[in-house]
Amino acid sequence: MSAATACTKVPEDTVVESIEYETSASSSFSNPNPARFELDAEDGLTAYIRVDADGLGVLQFQTLVTVDGKYAGRARKIARHPGNVVDVQVKARNLHNRSGLASVYFIFEDGSGVSMTPVVAIPLRVGTEFNTTGCASEARHPNFVAVDVDTREPAETSCRLISSEPDAQQIDAFQKHFSNTVPISLPLGSYEASELSGNNYATSLDDRP
Repeated sequence: MSAATACTKVPEDTVVESIEYETSASSSFSNPNPARFELDAEDGLTAYIRVDADGLGVLQFQTLVTVDGKYAGRARKIARHPGNVVDVQVKARNLHNRSGLASVYFIFEDGSGVSMTPVVAIPLRVGTEFNTTGCASEARHPNFVAVDVDTREPAETSCRLISSEPDAQQIDAFQKHFSNTVPISLPLGSYEASELSGNNYATSLDDRP
């Protein structure tokens, strides 16, 4: 398996659990980690992600999918392989030619054995730019979009345009709500997958506009 597609950034002296992620447009993973995912004839996205957590025990996680900062459903587990490898399928419908970035959040709950990276966002490029039409604007010249994820009420997930990342600690424990900040000042193709994975910050509903 190739190196991790993306992972949440943590301090350099932190031990990070060894979990690798591989994306593909095919369940056979014959062409892993494509630069861009094509929409089907019905403007839908279908993608597959392979999670390899060899040595960590049985993974317990939930997923949440957003497209350009809006809730778009959940991924579903479709196969489990020896060595603690799990395949999930991502389906998102009602996209369009201005759709830009889908993010698949793997949310590891308490007791799952994943402590320092409780949330990992796997980016799937669909278009050339993040479509910010549905995001609230908090900056005249935004450099990032903050996706405010609500794991309890996913439909309440929303996005904000911000000039800089929060001056706060990154998430280090399971949270019901968190913000995922993604850079948007350049076209999506200019960023590595690890950059589009963004950084995750703990938030509460009271912190939101």
